[in-house]
Amino acid sequence: MTALRIKKPVATMPIYRIVAPLLAGWLLAGVLAGSECGPGVGACQAQTPLALQNIGQNIGTSDARASGRGGWGMTVQDTLAPGFKNLAGLAGISNVVLQFTAYGERVSSTSADGDRMTFRTYAPNLRAAVPMAGDRLAATAGFQARRSSEYRSQVQDSLVVWDERIDYFELFVREGTQFQTPLGLSARLRDGLSVGFSVNLIRGVQTETLDETFWQTTITDEGEETENVTTSFPYVRSRQEQKDIFSGTSTSYSLLWHAGKVKLGARFTPTHDVEVQRTVSLSSVAARNESGFTMRMPAEWSVGGQLRVKDRWRLGADFDFTQFSHLSGRWEWEQDMQDEWTFSAGLERQRANIRHGGATNWPLRAGFSMRRWGYLVHGHQITERAISIGTGVPLRRGEGHVDVAATYGIIGKESETGSQSSFVRLMVTVTGLERWW
Repeated sequence: MTALRIKKPVATMPIYRIVAPLLAGWLLAGVLAGSECGPGVGACQAQTPLALQNIGQNIGTSDARASGRGGWGMTVQDTLAPGFKNLAGLAGISNVVLQFTAYGERVSSTSADGDRMTFRTYAPNLRAAVPMAGDRLAATAGFQARRSSEYRSQVQDSLVVWDERIDYFELFVREGTQFQTPLGLSARLRDGLSVGFSVNLIRGVQTETLDETFWQTTITDEGEETENVTTSFPYVRSRQEQKDIFSGTSTSYSLLWHAGKVKLGARFTPTHDVEVQRTVSLSSVAARNESGFTMRMPAEWSVGGQLRVKDRWRLGADFDFTQFSHLSGRWEWEQDMQDEWTFSAGLERQRANIRHGGATNWPLRAGFSMRRWGYLVHGHQITERAISIGTGVPLRRGEGHVDVAATYGIIGKESETGSQSSFVRLMVTVTGLERWW
């Protein structure tokens, strides 16, 4: 008997289900772009002192699933757990996706000035994706933090001027975040081949503030110190603030190919311009100066591969490269710039749905990464090494999942860069599928 084949009707989706998540992500990104900071900037307390200068630390972590396996994600194409590092992988999704990532971090730093331990929280990613035209096309929008600088240093000392001792307190603060809001499309050209494209709205702010406060103590002829009557309040106070506001636009192109057990992915972002509006304020003399200039940002490349080694097990690796040696427009940075690269690799056991399987259904992840920062400190390069583990649990009725990852890493080498930091990071990503809408 010949089985009767009934062609399924193509499911249609109400327009509000397409527009609502994209509009929510895009409007939030627009609000953040219009402000001078993104999520986590206010909550960010401090980080490694090596981020105290130049372009700042790369915090471009995608999500907890990728972080748990070392950071690779260029070859992810999963309808229940989509990744956003390579937008070409979104073409196969069948549900509306809203993804939010946050992490907490403890940083221990050692330098000639002493030891320091700091804590911070950050929310670097908010992404949304909507399927269109069946499983052949998807649209995406969101927010992605790229680089961060947040550090405070203070000095309290004294000096003698004309037989009078002057006590002073100096506070230097550098803070800011550079982020982008991507709006993109992903299309499946044929089985095994997908492409992606995005327009990225670049925004950010970076502020450097120097506060100096002076008190006076008089030295008498007998050599005794007596406090000046003005010491109940500072008699000289100086404050200088330099604020740079970034704005620009870039484009990204991505590709994903797979055949059998192998997947390969690539992404390219061409060189682009970022406009900088600088304001310098001096409170001691009530001076203010505004100027503008253009930074020529270098091209970025990312490539990755994935191999299905056995049933649920996947082995993958990514290599990300940014040609910072070609950055121009910031003469004070250019002499210390170098190409930045990141290599990440790891192993993942994917989630299963075996009845009464218990812990055997859980995904398992482990990996490592190595990054060379895009600038030199004291003429030496900064190397960041990290290892990570992770897992995740599904939400009820397959309405999404929660992934967690723990990472331990070391940044720099004290004998070369003057400071060394170690960090412990706990990251959580919540992915909600269509039922949440």
